[in-house]
Amino acid sequence: MDAKRYTVTVFAAAPGTWIHKSEDGKDIFSRSVPGHVYYETSDGQDPHSWGFAPVEHGSLYGPGIPQTNDANEYIEPMYERTMEISKGQYDALNEFGKHPENFGFDPMYKDIRNNCVDYTWAALNHAGIQRTHGHLGHLEQHGVDGKLSYLPAHTPNDFRTIKDPVPGSDLNTETTRDPPKREPWQAPLGVPEKHAELSQDDPFERLYAATATNDDKAFDKVGQAYLQSQEGQAFLQSGQDANRQQALAEQQAMEQAQVQQGPVMRMTM
Repeated sequence: MDAKRYTVTVFAAAPGTWIHKSEDGKDIFSRSVPGHVYYETSDGQDPHSWGFAPVEHGSLYGPGIPQTNDANEYIEPMYERTMEISKGQYDALNEFGKHPENFGFDPMYKDIRNNCVDYTWAALNHAGIQRTHGHLGHLEQHGVDGKLSYLPAHTPNDFRTIKDPVPGSDLNTETTRDPPKREPWQAPLGVPEKHAELSQDDPFERLYAATATNDDKAFDKVGQAYLQSQEGQAFLQSGQDANRQQALAEQQAMEQAQVQQGPVMRMTM
């Protein structure tokens, strides 16, 4: 009989979450611009971290690749939920994490249309772990494939709807932290304060509606219309200004590190 117990932990990191990496013996700290969603499996001894990101760092569209160190690098994400799972679910999550393309997942990273949120939900669904949804008049919630929220900071409520695979387990835990301070231009990427009141007048809701149709032309049309609006231009300008400031800070930090041979602080996309 297998005495081991297995878990999966799902994480949601908000925009502005600190990331810690070590390169060439130096500690490098950066902040996540859009936030991130990832998961970690464990058999009680060996954890395995799984996430999805573009091959070209900071790219919004291009080849993607599984990440295997997110759980170690993201510092105090805003939300995490651990659930005890079966050995079969543990194996399914790990096999998907390594080779998601073998199970129908699109390996191309496509902004909010196919990103870390999609990857995590596709892995969970592959293991038979689904968000649940109840209709008016029906007390019983039913499993639902796929994602509902499309930005990392919007996912905790969806994760909360998952029914515990092993109800009553002492390994089932949930941790919520205050999201980090974000820049004004990151507001559309942050935690929704009035998500229930959003409508088709909201550009990000229109973008999400376009993704549901799998119509790239519709998505591009909505995106271009937003970027050409006054609000979109302000958002784009703020992002470009932030990128320039980050590049300058990174260059200054690297120059200082070359002189002092000390830890490097940098900001990245």
